[in-house]
Amino acid sequence: ALEIETVIHRTTLWLLSLLLLILPMGLIFGLLKNNIFHLNFTGLALLISLMLMLFLAYYNRLKPRIDHFFNRKRYSYQMVLAEMPSRIGSSLDLQVLSVNLFRELKEVLYVRNALILVKQPNQSELEVYSAAGYETAGRAVKLTYEKKSHPERTDFIQWMAVNGRSLEREQVEIDPQFSRIRENAIGFFRDNSLELLIPIMLQDRMIGILGLGKKENLQAYRIKDIELLEVLGRQIGITMDNSLHHGDIVEKERIAEELRLGREIQLSLLPHNPPQLAHLVIQGLMQPAKEIGGDYYDFIPQQDRNDCGIVIGDVSGKGLAAGLMMAMVKTAIYIFSHTESSPKKNLIHINEILDKHLGGEKFMTMLYLVWQAASSTLTYSSAGHEHILLYRKASDKVEAIPSGGLILGVKPDIEDFLEERRIHMETGDKILLYTDGVTEALNPGKDRYGLNRLTETFLRHAARPASKLLASVKEEVYSFMGTHPQADDITLVVMEAV
Repeated sequence: ALEIETVIHRTTLWLLSLLLLILPMGLIFGLLKNNIFHLNFTGLALLISLMLMLFLAYYNRLKPRIDHFFNRKRYSYQMVLAEMPSRIGSSLDLQVLSVNLFRELKEVLYVRNALILVKQPNQSELEVYSAAGYETAGRAVKLTYEKKSHPERTDFIQWMAVNGRSLEREQVEIDPQFSRIRENAIGFFRDNSLELLIPIMLQDRMIGILGLGKKENLQAYRIKDIELLEVLGRQIGITMDNSLHHGDIVEKERIAEELRLGREIQLSLLPHNPPQLAHLVIQGLMQPAKEIGGDYYDFIPQQDRNDCGIVIGDVSGKGLAAGLMMAMVKTAIYIFSHTESSPKKNLIHINEILDKHLGGEKFMTMLYLVWQAASSTLTYSSAGHEHILLYRKASDKVEAIPSGGLILGVKPDIEDFLEERRIHMETGDKILLYTDGVTEALNPGKDRYGLNRLTETFLRHAARPASKLLASVKEEVYSFMGTHPQADDITLVVMEAV
């Protein structure tokens, strides 16, 4: 249905044209009143042609003035189509963009119906995205695009993508150059009541197609129309591409924000300040490779306030799943540590929790130590974690102690695979705990940092206090990595007997 403004506009145009035609018509009839009925066929044809020419002359001169009166400005295609992208707006909602585009096409070109084909970010083919003017008698015309694969024929959309040119139904039907795409294209034109297909371009890449039906005045699309519509297709390409990817951008921003919050929550679960213990100084740090890491370290209060549990672990993988597993393990440790001081038994309990809730989907290594101030002894048990590096001040040497054990989460019962051992520490002795993100760190030449290099670094800085020792080891690891990106979480814990 025509809009009321369009009806008034057209009615005014035709009435004025007819009224202003009465004057020259009356003049002609006045001059020829005695001879008009005696004209032969040729003379009558000339008279009718003259009247038609006068009508068209009046019509063409009146039309821009009436258009201007109605603020339509259709008399200047160049200006109208050039301004169309700004009138459509820069909405990042593709549906809103489509509605605005259809409205402008109807206002400027009197287009009856139109549709847009686009390739969504997760799709490989163009599909009909939106349409206007297809409602008839309460039923919508079925929009179809069927890509036919035939050895001697080329798909018309592929042709448009390669050539970056529009397709006009009448031209496709009669021009031999379109013989290879004719059947495919004409079927689409016919099924969707279209007369013209305009490529929507982003630089040299076609990202969509604008399909236009017949005009309400049944006039054909002129060459000038098609040229300017092709310009329009290039102008709106950037806006449409932004609209197509707007959802992805918003989703990425949402995920990034959730990961940022997750990182903050995870870091808040790590110790903020090391405990103040008799005869032992502890320092630790964890630097995730991603927003949320899978490494974990913690200091667990014991009944004797001078004693302390020290835990370091590494969840398989990184990201949100690893971070959630780390949080679950931390909660379990705090629950069990209130009633159980044995590192081995605590590891067994944690493994039961992981097996029950994750069923082998995720696993982690862990080293659980308990410092007993009265005897200056570390009692520990390991579930497949890295070596314990022990510096003896008396000998000025570093010993790499294999921690042993079986990783958590791979078997329901791991008691037979775990041991509980002890390390007695003298004043000045130090222990360095780490995760594999340290030893497996790579430099730009793809060399690994390795256990030997870590041992040498530890020995070189062992005379420093715990806090400075920790900072020195971290600095050397990152200096070794240089410009190579961090691939895994890096966690370090230093203990010093005092």
